[in-house]
Amino acid sequence: MSNKIKVFVSIITVIALITTGTMAWVNFSQNAVNEFQGEKAKPGGTTHDDFDEPNKDVYIENWGETPIYVRIRLDEYMEIGTGAGLKGTLDSTTGEMIPNPNNKAVSLIPGASINDLTTWQTHIPSVAVDFCATQADFHKYWDWQMGGSKIYMPAPEANRTNPAYVDQNSKAYNSLTDEIGLKQTLNAAVITMAEWNAMGQPIGNYWVIDADGWAYWAAPLQPGEATGLLLDSVAKIYDIEDSYYYAINVIAQMATKTGDNNYTDFYDNSDGYRTAADNGKALLDIIVNGSMNNFSAQYIYTNGNGRYDEDRKIVVIESKEQLDDYYLTNRQNDIYDVNKYNFDEGISYNALSFKDAIGKYDDNYFKDNILVLVIIVENSLSISHVVKSIDFNPSNNVINIGRIKPSVQLGEIATWHIIIEIGRNDCANKNFELSVTDINLDNK
Repeated sequence: MSNKIKVFVSIITVIALITTGTMAWVNFSQNAVNEFQGEKAKPGGTTHDDFDEPNKDVYIENWGETPIYVRIRLDEYMEIGTGAGLKGTLDSTTGEMIPNPNNKAVSLIPGASINDLTTWQTHIPSVAVDFCATQADFHKYWDWQMGGSKIYMPAPEANRTNPAYVDQNSKAYNSLTDEIGLKQTLNAAVITMAEWNAMGQPIGNYWVIDADGWAYWAAPLQPGEATGLLLDSVAKIYDIEDSYYYAINVIAQMATKTGDNNYTDFYDNSDGYRTAADNGKALLDIIVNGSMNNFSAQYIYTNGNGRYDEDRKIVVIESKEQLDDYYLTNRQNDIYDVNKYNFDEGISYNALSFKDAIGKYDDNYFKDNILVLVIIVENSLSISHVVKSIDFNPSNNVINIGRIKPSVQLGEIATWHIIIEIGRNDCANKNFELSVTDINLDNK
């Protein structure tokens, strides 16, 4: 049997900034419900239209002129039975929601209602970031893929002044040249708060999901940038023989650092959406006020397949000319201009190419900064890395890298370029060495 699925998709891409004196801004107005609905399967093997585009890309764009701090929460709801998906109507006199009498469906969440978003269940990871073990058992029916990046069209300028606007451009782009104005989001890894703490609390391109379900972008979101994807796809994996309705409410909050209204409004407890656990508050403090190390890093999968003489190497780049020479010399190996990778399991890995990643480093950058390239060859594509800290010493500098090893790994050999941005005045010398420690994660 098969079900016809009706899909209504919303993608979070918009923020609104108001510049009047000291920057003070919060936007808690944006939420969108992603809905998946199917008709009852009829006996005889009736065929309904397949859902052939499972991508549900959730991310945030900063088109303003100042860094912002963002977080997202995903709340789920599902009901099965006759009339599933039929919503009630609002009584204009009493202000109460009147249930639809034709909706006889039963909610998977006891006591929850399709008409009351506050009763929906927040996605809180259990065995993995894309799975939550609850009585509702949503992920018996639905498989999530989280993280990655995409090519996107920035939000239309005409809609940016509307604080509740949510961009709904579902068109897929394969190249930045497909249309004028396209941009690439950052690449995101989605991890739990426990994993982030074990990694040394790095500031970087991570969605960090706390124990209360709030997912924090673990870095200031700079003007002109968009976060990596929090939610990438949702696919039905279980045959449902009755009418059903499944929805994800995407709640996005954005704020600036200073002023009367700022990121601390995330947890002023003025309503049920303005709360934060202690770890979430600590994360915000770290990314807002900065870490003890003055550096930032990009992690680029360059697919070298172990063709280097050494499995770990450091290259110091002090000029745009040196960077261009490095790129032109090594691109002959055909290892850099890679933008998308497909695995046998059907999971797509979207990431910046090396060429894309180095495009922002011009002569002006090298006046006050250098780059340190760390090249690491791994025996598994599943192993990733985080620069935990850099020890700057008079005679040498030690780059402390965490090697993140999931318990379940893909076997493909992978080469990574870690591009580290360092101020010239922060290092007394250009001698760098590596100290690598393993961080073991249980992703069974």
